[in-house]
Amino acid sequence: QDAVASDRLLPPGVLLHIRISDVEDLKERLPKTAFGKVYQDDSMAKLRAKIEEGYEKASEEAGKGLGFPLKDLLELPTGEFSISMIQPSGRPLAGVVIMDIGDQKDTLEKALAKLDEAIKGNGAEKKTETVDDVEVTIYEMPKAGSDSEKNTFCYFTHDTRFVGGSDMSVLQDILSRWKGDSDDVLAEQEV
Repeated sequence: QDAVASDRLLPPGVLLHIRISDVEDLKERLPKTAFGKVYQDDSMAKLRAKIEEGYEKASEEAGKGLGFPLKDLLELPTGEFSISMIQPSGRPLAGVVIMDIGDQKDTLEKALAKLDEAIKGNGAEKKTETVDDVEVTIYEMPKAGSDSEKNTFCYFTHDTRFVGGSDMSVLQDILSRWKGDSDDVLAEQEV
């Protein structure tokens, strides 16, 4: 069964939604676009070499920090990838990423382990909650300049998808729409 598109998972209140419906297809088609053709043109050889050299150096450094090649991390999104900003009624602005990871679960787990280490190293508290039989990991970090307010980052993986965001209630909203049978979604909003 095909995964439900992100615009059918997101609750109303979306202010920004950037979606790539198929990352693998985009990678295949990009060289055939005007931009891709210009980039591959012989007149761009020196610039292309500098960009690729810079990428290789940055990739090597990032790989040392990650403990695995940056290339693996960049290959995580395999199908749909979306980034959204949501202003749910009566709640603060929230960001959410929905990414199809296909069979890249091992790489995602390595990346999440590094993320866990970094976030907890900065004083975050970690807990988990189960929502609709899905474990959601939640990090709460002290908000700068406040003794009582906290920033939140939470995520879950379900089926072949990673969903991460800044508001647990938005992730709960997404899980409640997981089967794609709700009409109270971004796809049904008038623009």
